[in-house]
Amino acid sequence: MSFINKLKENQKKNEEAGRNDLNTVRNKLLSGDYGLTVTFWLWWFLPTVLLSVMEYFSESTGTILRIDVGMLIWSGLMFVCVMRTTANKLWKILALLVIGLDCLLSLISVATFFL
Repeated sequence: MSFINKLKENQKKNEEAGRNDLNTVRNKLLSGDYGLTVTFWLWWFLPTVLLSVMEYFSESTGTILRIDVGMLIWSGLMFVCVMRTTANKLWKILALLVIGLDCLLSLISVATFFL
């Protein structure tokens, strides 16, 4: 096999792997393979802080409602992901408590728009 054929073969493999990267990340996240630390701090805490800052600086109520709904959905998904991790029971329960409390507060925030 020539050098050019090997390069083309490697390029084809990399393209196929690139298509599967997103599915791999999603599957690892939903199955709890990342662990509690990465799931809580990277996948839940940072996006929640970013969305909270965006909500603080937004002026229209429609934008605030969209951000609150997004936070509710994201926190609910991350609650399931954290629940599936294998970690120390104490830290896992604390993380679930924090995320659950955020879900509850986001739900109350969304409900106040319709009352």
